[in-house]
Amino acid sequence: GQADGAPAISFEEFVATLEEDGVDLSHENGVLAARTLLARLYANREFLVERAIAELKDACAGQSRTNRYGAQVLMLHHLPGNFFVRANFWPASDDPVLKVSGAHQYFYGVPHDHNFDFITLGYLGPGYRSHWMEHDASAVIGFPGEPAQLTSGEPGILSPGRMLHYRAHRDMHVQFPPVSFSVSINIVAEGVATMWRDQYVFDPDLRNIVQ
Repeated sequence: GQADGAPAISFEEFVATLEEDGVDLSHENGVLAARTLLARLYANREFLVERAIAELKDACAGQSRTNRYGAQVLMLHHLPGNFFVRANFWPASDDPVLKVSGAHQYFYGVPHDHNFDFITLGYLGPGYRSHWMEHDASAVIGFPGEPAQLTSGEPGILSPGRMLHYRAHRDMHVQFPPVSFSVSINIVAEGVATMWRDQYVFDPDLRNIVQ
């Protein structure tokens, strides 16, 4: 989907609506509702800077409480057991931070799936490059070295305003650095069983499960 043309929404109204309606990305209506809200948030070009400044003024205390993902992620809101919203930062290949920390810190070049459903939006910058594929986690046991059951996919870019729905245990991808610094926004569905589900990493030639 594409977010262009939607009326802007404040971040406060955005999260209030999510909290009131809940986030259920397991069915079409829930996905559509989340896409609609993300499209409206995309039209708000100021909220992310405002949230970042607020975190800095608070000495990033909110991040210390809720962010388990590290410096690549700015946690924006969390309703435990239901959903969280985060901003992901994607440095370009020539960015100093990437040269210092290494591509593995940003999961670049690592084929993987997810153990949760989420919708991602290209919010700022040209967007990271990706190669998308599909697999059926129910068809594998999940031990290292097990042959991967993958369908052929396609390359693409999470370009500005583009929204993608990732389904737990079905959609997988390999990400590569954008041509310049980019930011994506995620709405992530969080259920009580999420932490018990496996997430798979595949080897670079896409033949086997690594972990």
